[in-house]
Amino acid sequence: MRRDKNFRPDPNLNPYKIKESPSINRRAFIDFNTQRVCPACGKAIKISHNFCKYCGVDLSAIEPIGNSDEISKQLAITTVTDPDAEVRKEAIDTLGDFGEIKVLGVLTFVLLNDPESNT
Repeated sequence: MRRDKNFRPDPNLNPYKIKESPSINRRAFIDFNTQRVCPACGKAIKISHNFCKYCGVDLSAIEPIGNSDEISKQLAITTVTDPDAEVRKEAIDTLGDFGEIKVLGVLTFVLLNDPESNT
């Protein structure tokens, strides 16, 4: 496939954001008791997997949120499911303030999938 030499990407578009697809539900529920989110690619995988099946990242040193306290779990659920962008933003800020490596997957998922670009 040849690319047009005059093609210039729009600098205002995030090239890393997952393109909207009918098969992707942006408010898809992630069950943090049975799933974890890869901090490299932002995709949900089984909680028991130590390597991401999508990008191959080693996750063995990162504790899944499902194995942690209930507060972290509830905040993670809020960040990916709440319909109110401000509520999602507050939950993201709170998770980020924890400063724990286990929240990186959730933050990556939100970065790549949240419909509000400013959250």
